[in-house]
Amino acid sequence: MFRATALALVLLAGPAVAETPRVAADIGPVGWIVSAVLGDESNVDVVLGPNMSPHGAALRPSSARALERADMVVWVGPELTPGLAQAIEQRDPDSATLTLGSLDGLVILPAREGGGFGEGHHHGEDAHGHDDDDHADDHADEHADEHGAEHDHGHDEHAEADHDDHASDEHAGTETNADPHLWLSPENALLWSRAIAEALTELTPSEAERYAENAAAFEADVLAAQQAVSDLLAPVAGRPFLAGHDAYQYFEAAFNLEAIGAISASDAEAPSAGDLADLKADAAKRAVDCVAVEPGFNAGLIDAVLPDARRETIDQLGRESSDYPSWLTTMGEGFARCLGASSS
Repeated sequence: MFRATALALVLLAGPAVAETPRVAADIGPVGWIVSAVLGDESNVDVVLGPNMSPHGAALRPSSARALERADMVVWVGPELTPGLAQAIEQRDPDSATLTLGSLDGLVILPAREGGGFGEGHHHGEDAHGHDDDDHADDHADEHADEHGAEHDHGHDEHAEADHDDHASDEHAGTETNADPHLWLSPENALLWSRAIAEALTELTPSEAERYAENAAAFEADVLAAQQAVSDLLAPVAGRPFLAGHDAYQYFEAAFNLEAIGAISASDAEAPSAGDLADLKADAAKRAVDCVAVEPGFNAGLIDAVLPDARRETIDQLGRESSDYPSWLTTMGEGFARCLGASSS
């Protein structure tokens, strides 16, 4: 599970970095946010390549080298990329690690069980968050109640995280199986950018003002993209769709979309004939006419459930994107096409 704690940044004894830090990010979307705040894309290495599944990827030699040379590793956490956990633990103790999935104030949703999610699933009943500072009042919109979106962005305690002592944490034990696709929530991306700015400042204090300015610019761009996507998807709010595998839940919660189920329970688990038959019946009952899948999804499985539905490849990892706001817009446009809304 994700343990929400302010002690997500591990900065052990070691000197501050004198020049632009070299940062290793686990996946592309995290790398975009780091690059935006750092202001130097060339100094950010994405450990898992665009065709590597985060959930089951083995560490390649090039990935290991990126981790070894990094001044700081920024990753979602072992729930998303279990293959990186041991390599990160074995890094130089003088280096820093920021575990984004362990920050206070995140929107955290439980993983949905089975192929069909059932009717009337409300994300707001499952999301977790802390009270925010007055910044949230500036950009909370109609989705805030779904998210529990007034968050606490405070990160006063940059110290070694005690991963065993979390009984007093507000979120500890609330979900044993959290959905790890946290970056699909724009609210989480905004919180992460602030935490990344603080962590980079610990490494190069002289650049604190630049990091803060870059984080603020990133935030403005994300909020603008979020509003544009919200406007685009408003006409299809609540219209049901079927997912290839359950990777879009945070985006659904942010923009009031509704997946009735996923063809595959995960990107590594094939559905049974019975599962497909149940999904087919549910999709027919609810007049579903949209299937959203990640790149490379088995078309034969779609044919078995909804052969005549619109099919849209919607990449939660943004393999064709280069920054978070444009990826968010591309996601919105994909769902708009699939659900029958105009993207113009």
